Amino acid sequence: MKLQQQLLRWSKIVVILVFLTGMSIATEIATRSLFAAGPPQPLYTLRIQAIPLSDSDGGRAYSVTIQQVKTLINQANLAYAQAGIQFQFDEATDWEPMKDTQLNSLVNGGSNWWTKANETASHYPGKIVIFFRWGIGSNPNGTPNSNIPSSNAFAYPPDTGVPVPPDAPLPPSNINFVGFYNRSDYVSGNIATFVHEIGHYLGLYHTFPGWSDNLTNTPALAAAKLAAAGNSANALDGDLLSDTPPEAGTTYYVNQVNSNPCAGPGSYVINGITFTPDRQNVMSYFGGCQPPYNLSPQQIQRIRATLQHQSRLMLIQVPCFPDFHNLPSERLQTCFDYWVHRGLWPVTLSSNQQGSQIYMSGSFQAGANRPVRDLITAQQYEQAFVDFRAQGFRPGHVNILNIGGSLRFTAIWTPIDGAFESYWGMTSNQYEDRWHQLRSQGYLQTDLFVYQDNGLKFAATWVKKPFTDYASYWGMTSDQYNTRFSQFWNQGLRVIHFVAYRDGEDWRYAAIWEKLPGGWAHYYGMTADQYQQKYNELAAQGLQLYQIHAYGDRFSAVWYKP
Repeated sequence: MKLQQQLLRWSKIVVILVFLTGMSIATEIATRSLFAAGPPQPLYTLRIQAIPLSDSDGGRAYSVTIQQVKTLINQANLAYAQAGIQFQFDEATDWEPMKDTQLNSLVNGGSNWWTKANETASHYPGKIVIFFRWGIGSNPNGTPNSNIPSSNAFAYPPDTGVPVPPDAPLPPSNINFVGFYNRSDYVSGNIATFVHEIGHYLGLYHTFPGWSDNLTNTPALAAAKLAAAGNSANALDGDLLSDTPPEAGTTYYVNQVNSNPCAGPGSYVINGITFTPDRQNVMSYFGGCQPPYNLSPQQIQRIRATLQHQSRLMLIQVPCFPDFHNLPSERLQTCFDYWVHRGLWPVTLSSNQQGSQIYMSGSFQAGANRPVRDLITAQQYEQAFVDFRAQGFRPGHVNILNIGGSLRFTAIWTPIDGAFESYWGMTSNQYEDRWHQLRSQGYLQTDLFVYQDNGLKFAATWVKKPFTDYASYWGMTSDQYNTRFSQFWNQGLRVIHFVAYRDGEDWRYAAIWEKLPGGWAHYYGMTADQYQQKYNELAAQGLQLYQIHAYGDRFSAVWYKP
């Protein structure tokens, strides 16, 4: 395991404490073959996010099923295994129905038609977002009719700088999603279309000219296009790849060569030129002849190059690791969106300022939905507190950063598990009074943070629930903390929360201990490199990060043995 990190240089004395008990260390390495036989282990595993759509009022509702989505993905896996690609879909995290009339009406035409869909897709970084939408169909006379579902699916290659076929210009903005059908009957009848649209998303164009085959669907159109290019077969080269045979498209074939596109002749002649379409190629319109599916070597090369481009790179490269430190704060939202849509939620977050840059450290772990806010103002925190309390959540962990006199709150909420009291902005006397008052009433202190705001201030949360024993201390020097640590170690109490803060020029420490079973470890005073080393060591022993706290140029971390 490895943490996302940015290396900084520090030169201070390290103070380290550790307590491990009741641990038996076992390491198990499991390997799983993705294919029973045949295709090799994939080079890339790409995640699919399915968003089945209905109107805001529930109308034009989706009827596509999870099982149908799995069938689509199974076929895509058959097609793209030759490119070293496997698609994954977990119905627990990758199936998210929405009610949104605008998205459900999505068509690839009109002014800025992609804007809302792109914005929505951006909340699922590292996934291929598929909108299963109704769209807007057409009356027999060609006029739009929103009561008729769209008859087309669509996706587009990103602009990666490679030559774009002249008959297939790209939209002004990259299209970061796939539009597909939301009706069950349309989905079951267009499995090869799904495989085809994934190819567009991964950088491939048609094997014939244009975004549909209507540019060459008659003898006159095909002949004219050839003549305009000096009667060169390359006039019907749709993707500018030399190893995919040029062709006029399936409509031409069915109307001029054979009504059975799969059983008819393999070749046909236009203007004296013989064309032999690859009817198994994913990017042809011969989807009814597939599987088997075919991708040419140059198509495979193009797909892999597209995955390395910034527009698709997050499909194969995580924005941060689940456990991370020294992450620039502007990247946290992307990391949050990436991991929560994979079933991982923050259990600890810490903000810290170095110069003008704010860094975040934390851990995403398996769990349920929990509200999280980072670097919000005091007013925003107060409003969030009220809103989330009404929804059944209380503050779990609160971190407060003073940035030039402005307080910024980073907080994780947790489900209310009893009567609770939560305060911030307390002076030391107010905090002491609250502590004794609530302790006498049977409240357990669950969170503590100390910060500077015109003097030393405290934020803390207490919950009325059963506990065996606990203790809280603040204002400790390192020697005093070490003494308390040893004292409570002998009494069977372990650290559940630790915070370091400046008091004048000196570092002081505050902590909460609680009597709980299980193995654990606490280290503080670590540089970034030392923290990374200790993280790797303890992760290999099966310990899980419980709390990380970044302060100055140092780190504190508490690990528990699950």
